[in-house]
Amino acid sequence: NIEMDMNLEGQRALVRFVKAGGTFISSEYISYAVDQEGFLQEMRDLVLFSFKDAIQEDFSLVPLAQKSTHPILEGVSSPIAISAVRVSGALREFGSQPSETLMTDQNGNDTLAVRHFAEGTVVNLFITCAFNNDDCLANESIQRLYTNSVSFGL
Repeated sequence: NIEMDMNLEGQRALVRFVKAGGTFISSEYISYAVDQEGFLQEMRDLVLFSFKDAIQEDFSLVPLAQKSTHPILEGVSSPIAISAVRVSGALREFGSQPSETLMTDQNGNDTLAVRHFAEGTVVNLFITCAFNNDDCLANESIQRLYTNSVSFGL
């Protein structure tokens, strides 16, 4: 819910979970919640992108050539053409354990990133498939990104 913040204990529990070896997988509007609404401030380490703006459009997700063998991208057709809300911004800067980009859009904007955080893993997709009746979750490659992210974090 982009109109309501998660309670602080819930936020802290997610951070503890990841630090202890768990995996946190998210898509947008998580960076919007942090950067525009001031929500989820206890979870900033789990939000890999900073929010600039968002637009509903057709676009493609393209793996970086040097990351094409990453386990999260295994079996994913390329490029992935979808219609959804694409969010723009940049990778969030962290003092340690930086994020790495795995995919960009056709214009070179980061769209999928992963971060090792303490003992756990964070995966963020910089798109939303749950806004304006988007159907991109029906796309087999998007589904594969999510299932691969779960497997990667195990």
